[in-house]
Amino acid sequence: MWTVKGQPVEVHLSSRPTRDGEQIVMQMAGTPRAAVAAPRVDPPAKTRRRILVTDDEPITRMLVKLLLEREQFDVVEATNGEQALQIARRDRFDLLLIDLNMPVMDGYQAIHHLRNDVRLTTLPIIVLTAEEGQHVERRVLALGANDYLVKPFEPEVLLARVNAVFQRLNMMAA
Repeated sequence: MWTVKGQPVEVHLSSRPTRDGEQIVMQMAGTPRAAVAAPRVDPPAKTRRRILVTDDEPITRMLVKLLLEREQFDVVEATNGEQALQIARRDRFDLLLIDLNMPVMDGYQAIHHLRNDVRLTTLPIIVLTAEEGQHVERRVLALGANDYLVKPFEPEVLLARVNAVFQRLNMMAA
């Protein structure tokens, strides 16, 4: 749920391929409803969770960043798989959200490189892409992604999956 003029509003994000790339559409439901809260795991008081969002579409990155920052996550952006690898190797992240279809290095290649880098093998990865189908899902999971979500997605579903990753990490650390 997003808030507009202090009222919760349901928001749907979708994407459509265009000749020049991808068009991102944000659609708000007409009538505000009571907010349905996604399960949330509050990060430890001293440390906010850091998420690397990788997508070549600026609007998608912006929308995902806004959604995550509203939930008190620190967000860093990358525009392609190569840039994501460089940033992930330089800084510490708690989660990577990555698209599959990007220039320079696609998400498939980036996941492969991440899973073959001993420093990054445990970095949780959620694929967030317009590519759908069982073959795509099987491929990204076989490469080592932890989860797969198809665009358009419900913001609450993305937050629930992000929080589920952190709940699993907290359970493993306990």
